[in-house]
Amino acid sequence: MIRREVIRQWGKARFGVQKRFNEAVDWALRRKTTVAGIAVGIIAVFFMFSYFRQLFLMALFTAIGAFSLLYNRFVRTSLGIELITLGVVITGRLYGPYPALSVGLISLLLAELLTGSLQHKTIISFAGMAVIGLATQLFTTQSITAEGIWLTVIYDAFIAPGYLLLGSNPVRTFLFLATHIAFNVWLFTTIAPLAYRLVS
Repeated sequence: MIRREVIRQWGKARFGVQKRFNEAVDWALRRKTTVAGIAVGIIAVFFMFSYFRQLFLMALFTAIGAFSLLYNRFVRTSLGIELITLGVVITGRLYGPYPALSVGLISLLLAELLTGSLQHKTIISFAGMAVIGLATQLFTTQSITAEGIWLTVIYDAFIAPGYLLLGSNPVRTFLFLATHIAFNVWLFTTIAPLAYRLVS
């Protein structure tokens, strides 16, 4: 008797769920426009979230890159300590070469304006940043560590001859190259993998 009652209750519950499901389907079919509107709204929210997340991360990396060079207001020695390359590499990994290019160029422009360092020779740095921003698409199969180190070397190999041709001091140029490569090797070996995991 108890077993039969348990089975009866289970059947009622099961068919009750089925009944409510059928009612929901009937309601959806009667109100196709409403359901379509809800579906479009959900999809739009999803894509808007992805879009705003991309804009937020790009703005964050741009700000970090620009402010990482603020020390140049007080230290006029050309040191290669910067976080713009990190932002370019991670942005390229997440969103492709053109967002990476944007982060690199805007970061560098803001940094030069904030430190009062904008001059005719800076065009070489902008060109180098454009090169590595677009080159991020060539390293998608590499680890972020390997990509960051390779792009640092490519950037330095591109800008060094340009700066020397425009009259930069060879000793200052060599100091920049040495510190830039050393800093970015450390950065992409230790910090970059963790930073990428946090935002991806």
